[in-house]
Amino acid sequence: MIETFETETKPLSNEETMISEFLRYFLEARREGKEYAIKTDSLIIEVRNEFGKTEPESRLRKMLNRLRTNGELPCLASGGTGYYVAKREEEMDETLRSLRDRLKSQIHTINCLEKQKRDKFGYDNETVRDINDLMDSLPDDAPLAEDGCRELF
Repeated sequence: MIETFETETKPLSNEETMISEFLRYFLEARREGKEYAIKTDSLIIEVRNEFGKTEPESRLRKMLNRLRTNGELPCLASGGTGYYVAKREEEMDETLRSLRDRLKSQIHTINCLEKQKRDKFGYDNETVRDINDLMDSLPDDAPLAEDGCRELF
């Protein structure tokens, strides 16, 4: 679980696991290719129609993440058009670039907040080193500046 987001990130219940299985079959059978992507709000409606209950978007994302990380629905892609099973390698590349860009953006935010914390309260640089080590492990054409606050994009 993620601290301060315990409700959103708690392990899936048995019922939510069943719903994630439904999502797997639904996406696998009907959503191959970006042209068949479905947005989260439409998935929520599909779940409500099937199970008679409305799942919060954060829990639905947790279920979809389970399908991805457990390999239960290989190549589950997503983007501005919604979720779909990638039909072409380019679709997965686009999803992976988007995930990396979001991660870089979050690391950039962490670095900026760490710098602000250091400037305001003082502390050792251990956390910044940990985050920078993580950042260094990512493929990146524009590494962060030493102060951790240079724009990435």
